[in-house]
Amino acid sequence: MTTVNTRRLEFLTYFGLFCLIIAWTTVFLWFRAFHAGASQPERVQIYLDYFPSFLSVGAITLIDVILCVAAIIICSFCLKLKGLIWKILNILIIVGCGLRLQLTLFWLM
Repeated sequence: MTTVNTRRLEFLTYFGLFCLIIAWTTVFLWFRAFHAGASQPERVQIYLDYFPSFLSVGAITLIDVILCVAAIIICSFCLKLKGLIWKILNILIIVGCGLRLQLTLFWLM
Protein backbone atom coordinates (compact mmCIF):
# COMPACT_ATOMS: atom_id res chain seq x y z
CA MET A 1 0.00 0.00 0.00
CA THR A 2 1.10 3.50 -0.64
CA THR A 3 1.83 5.88 2.18
CA VAL A 4 -1.12 8.12 1.25
CA ASN A 5 -3.54 5.18 1.32
CA THR A 6 -2.09 3.95 4.62
CA ARG A 7 -2.44 7.40 6.18
CA ARG A 8 -6.02 7.63 4.93
CA LEU A 9 -6.90 4.25 6.47
CA GLU A 10 -5.24 5.25 9.75
CA PHE A 11 -7.25 8.48 9.78
CA LEU A 12 -10.45 6.52 9.09
CA THR A 13 -9.61 4.20 11.99
CA TYR A 14 -9.37 7.21 14.28
CA PHE A 15 -12.67 8.49 12.87
CA GLY A 16 -14.27 5.11 13.64
CA LEU A 17 -12.89 5.33 17.17
CA PHE A 18 -14.39 8.80 17.50
CA CYS A 19 -17.78 7.45 16.37
CA LEU A 20 -17.51 4.64 18.92
CA ILE A 21 -16.70 7.05 21.75
CA ILE A 22 -19.63 9.33 20.87
CA ALA A 23 -22.05 6.40 20.66
CA TRP A 24 -21.01 4.93 24.01
CA THR A 25 -21.01 8.36 25.66
CA THR A 26 -24.75 8.60 25.12
CA VAL A 27 -25.18 5.30 26.99
CA PHE A 28 -23.17 6.54 29.95
CA LEU A 29 -25.15 9.78 29.96
CA TRP A 30 -28.35 7.74 30.12
CA PHE A 31 -26.99 5.71 33.05
CA ARG A 32 -26.10 8.93 34.82
CA ALA A 33 -29.57 10.38 34.19
CA PHE A 34 -31.19 7.12 35.27
CA HIS A 35 -29.55 7.29 38.69
CA ALA A 36 -30.23 11.01 39.11
CA GLY A 37 -33.98 10.98 38.50
CA ALA A 38 -36.84 9.62 40.59
CA SER A 39 -39.42 8.94 37.86
CA GLN A 40 -39.11 8.00 34.20
CA PRO A 41 -40.23 11.39 32.80
CA GLU A 42 -37.75 13.12 35.10
CA ARG A 43 -34.96 10.80 33.94
CA VAL A 44 -35.76 11.47 30.30
CA GLN A 45 -35.74 15.21 30.93
CA ILE A 46 -32.37 14.99 32.69
CA TYR A 47 -31.03 12.96 29.76
CA LEU A 48 -32.31 15.47 27.22
CA ASP A 49 -30.75 18.33 29.18
CA TYR A 50 -27.32 16.96 28.23
CA PHE A 51 -28.04 17.69 24.54
CA PRO A 52 -29.07 20.76 22.54
CA SER A 53 -32.77 21.57 22.81
CA PHE A 54 -33.57 20.70 19.18
CA LEU A 55 -32.60 17.03 19.67
CA SER A 56 -35.24 14.57 20.80
CA VAL A 57 -34.72 11.03 22.06
CA GLY A 58 -35.52 9.69 18.59
CA ALA A 59 -32.97 11.98 16.96
CA ILE A 60 -30.29 10.96 19.45
CA THR A 61 -31.05 7.29 18.80
CA LEU A 62 -30.88 7.85 15.05
CA ILE A 63 -27.53 9.62 15.38
CA ASP A 64 -26.21 6.71 17.45
CA VAL A 65 -27.33 4.17 14.88
CA ILE A 66 -25.80 6.16 12.02
CA LEU A 67 -22.50 6.57 13.89
CA CYS A 68 -22.32 2.87 14.73
CA VAL A 69 -23.11 1.71 11.21
CA ALA A 70 -20.63 4.22 9.76
CA ALA A 71 -17.89 3.07 12.15
CA ILE A 72 -18.53 -0.59 11.34
CA ILE A 73 -18.36 0.04 7.59
CA ILE A 74 -15.30 2.29 7.82
CA CYS A 75 -13.35 -0.01 10.12
CA SER A 76 -14.15 -3.06 8.02
CA PHE A 77 -12.37 -1.31 5.12
CA CYS A 78 -9.51 -0.37 7.43
CA LEU A 79 -8.76 -4.01 8.21
CA LYS A 80 -6.43 -3.83 5.19
CA LEU A 81 -3.82 -2.08 7.34
CA LYS A 82 -0.76 -4.25 7.83
CA GLY A 83 0.08 -3.50 11.46
CA LEU A 84 -1.25 -5.86 14.13
CA ILE A 85 -2.16 -2.94 16.40
CA TRP A 86 -4.29 -1.37 13.65
CA LYS A 87 -6.10 -4.65 12.96
CA ILE A 88 -6.82 -5.19 16.65
CA LEU A 89 -8.03 -1.61 17.05
CA ASN A 90 -10.33 -1.93 14.03
CA ILE A 91 -11.73 -5.24 15.28
CA LEU A 92 -12.37 -3.72 18.72
CA ILE A 93 -14.16 -0.78 17.12
CA ILE A 94 -16.31 -3.12 15.03
CA VAL A 95 -17.18 -5.23 18.06
CA GLY A 96 -17.86 -2.18 20.26
CA CYS A 97 -20.11 -0.56 17.67
CA GLY A 98 -21.84 -3.87 17.01
CA LEU A 99 -22.61 -4.23 20.71
CA ARG A 100 -23.83 -0.64 20.89
CA LEU A 101 -26.02 -1.17 17.84
CA GLN A 102 -27.54 -4.31 19.36
CA LEU A 103 -28.15 -2.47 22.62
CA THR A 104 -29.89 0.35 20.76
CA LEU A 105 -32.06 -2.07 18.80
CA PHE A 106 -32.89 -3.96 22.00
CA TRP A 107 -33.98 -0.70 23.67
CA LEU A 108 -36.28 0.04 20.72
CA MET A 109 -38.22 -3.22 21.13
